[in-house]
Amino acid sequence: HIAVPSLTQIIKEKKRIRRVVIGGMATTYVLYAVLGLLTNLYFGSKVAVMITLNWEGFAWTGSLGPITRMLNTLVVLLPFFTIANAFPLNAHALANNLMTSIHPKTWRALLGISEAQEGEEQPLTGGEAWPPMRVKVVARLMCTVPPFLLAAVQRDPSRIVTIIGIFGFVLMFFVPCLLQYYSVTLFQDIWPQVSKTIFRAPASAWFSEPTWVVAVVVLSSMGFVINFYNVVISLFPVQ
Repeated sequence: HIAVPSLTQIIKEKKRIRRVVIGGMATTYVLYAVLGLLTNLYFGSKVAVMITLNWEGFAWTGSLGPITRMLNTLVVLLPFFTIANAFPLNAHALANNLMTSIHPKTWRALLGISEAQEGEEQPLTGGEAWPPMRVKVVARLMCTVPPFLLAAVQRDPSRIVTIIGIFGFVLMFFVPCLLQYYSVTLFQDIWPQVSKTIFRAPASAWFSEPTWVVAVVVLSSMGFVINFYNVVISLFPVQ
């Protein structure tokens, strides 16, 4: 998940990262699976695509009284509240990943930032902390402004989801691979006495080996090309 790098920074004992991440993912999967299974069993073939829409007009006690209508409205509006709360959190996490994935020298060239003291790129070595406020503001604007612009020019939600789905490959596959490569490079730079043959940072799993990273990039690239072609065909059908 794109928020994992940011969330795991607050964990003091890094050896617990795998346990925390796997536990969180497993808990979320179980809750979603149980909710989806029970909803399908109850509503059957009439189940709506969006699960909360099944409660639109649903009679909890056999009649639609004022309390029942209020509960139905709250359930139907739940996606709005969850997205409103999740958007700034995901935008913040994505901006942090963006700042990490792009090299500081590239940021300096794009924003006209002068060369800082040696070691600024690696705060763990005692240098000045990176990134500066200018980089933070630009990265966060890059992650928050495009969705609003897209919503302003496109009124069809299905098309918005289709277009944004293309960037899902970048966020969920390409960016994590870049972060993994950067973390290993940073680990080897900070501790040069460690053998260069070690391609995994401490407390990381064997899935962090370069072979798996390359495999994910290759498969993601294939999926991205196929999905991009399907999106273009759906948005601009050939007559």
